[in-house]
Amino acid sequence: DFCLSRGLGDVYKRQILVVEDIASLAMTYAAQLEALGHKVDIADCGAAATAAIAAADTQPYDVMLLDLQLPDCDGLDWLAAADGLLAKTSVIVVTADGSVARAIEAMRLGAYAAALAEGSLVRAVYGDQPEIKERHRHRYEVNVNFKDRLEAVGLRFSGMSPDGTLPEIV
Repeated sequence: DFCLSRGLGDVYKRQILVVEDIASLAMTYAAQLEALGHKVDIADCGAAATAAIAAADTQPYDVMLLDLQLPDCDGLDWLAAADGLLAKTSVIVVTADGSVARAIEAMRLGAYAAALAEGSLVRAVYGDQPEIKERHRHRYEVNVNFKDRLEAVGLRFSGMSPDGTLPEIV
């Protein structure tokens, strides 16, 4: 039920921003989420969403439901311009726009850079690009303190964060 456990049974209800210009939809989302105990704010356009985020700066939103078709802007354009938002808030895109290209564009807004190892299979797959931007798709975490030992037994770190501290592709 959208709860996050913070240790020994303590349950934290999320602070959610619904960005939706159709009032009946926004109120339906809010009512469902509030019934679960979450705190919900509604913004009916990009400008109102920006103002809500600025006002909540000391306690950022945990989750945002974002419509792509807003009266004052395109939701993806707004999201791309919302500097630093993705670091603080999980964004769920909700829209009647069923375009696959728009869905891919939305996913890539959460992209991170990875420097690809020269001669690696992944670099060949990406057309010999030295760096790519993709969403994190971690299935496993690797402790980089053991990187040298892991490489010595054959594990190859094919993509690392640009600063070389985080494995992105193994």
